[in-house]
Amino acid sequence: TPLRANASMCYQGVVPAGDGFKLDVAGIEQFRANGAFDSKIIRPYALGKDLVQRAEQRFIIDLFGYQEAEARSEQPYAFQHLLNRVKPERDHNSRASYRDRWWLFAESRPAMREALTGLRRYIGTPYTAKFRPFVFIDGQVIPDAMVYAISSEDALTLGVLSSCLHEFWCKKFGGTLEDRPRYNSKATFFPFPFPHDDTGLTPALAERIRQLAEQLDAHRKARQAAHADVTLTG
Repeated sequence: TPLRANASMCYQGVVPAGDGFKLDVAGIEQFRANGAFDSKIIRPYALGKDLVQRAEQRFIIDLFGYQEAEARSEQPYAFQHLLNRVKPERDHNSRASYRDRWWLFAESRPAMREALTGLRRYIGTPYTAKFRPFVFIDGQVIPDAMVYAISSEDALTLGVLSSCLHEFWCKKFGGTLEDRPRYNSKATFFPFPFPHDDTGLTPALAERIRQLAEQLDAHRKARQAAHADVTLTG
């Protein structure tokens, strides 16, 4: 049964539906050279594999909140970029909303954005993964649909989600893709009973879990940064 305490916390990331939204480092340099780089609409972007491998530099053009006329007048370079690279593909989409609002992601996840607003970091986990890692992601990063975002910056939450008990819970109630487990917010996150002070979670124990979770997250990221060939599984 979904628990009210877990509501509005776990979301699947955005679905761009168009590779033209995505920018590599060379694309970013083109925007800079034309004086069109705006960090409000050009955001870091994370795929599921970025959480388990050495993260690549990815960016995405995000015009969420812009009407078409506003985007054209206020962000003309980005608008033209999407007009050339996204609209032709979207014109053939079977869903009218995707065709008509071609300058926006197919699924922009407004509820997720609201939940993540103001957080300096949030917790992410890959949609599909042989092992189930939970990692902190910088609050400026937009998660792809292959990432589930959990709107908490508390290392206690990260520690509980990283526990062997929650790992067993995920394997028991989550789905699968071939032989690889898949996360499912409805079946996995929303019903999960997080510990509370009335179930034995003392302030001292909560603080110890926080310390361990911070150490775990920092250690994994440091190893990934130091060794390009080391995946999180490795």
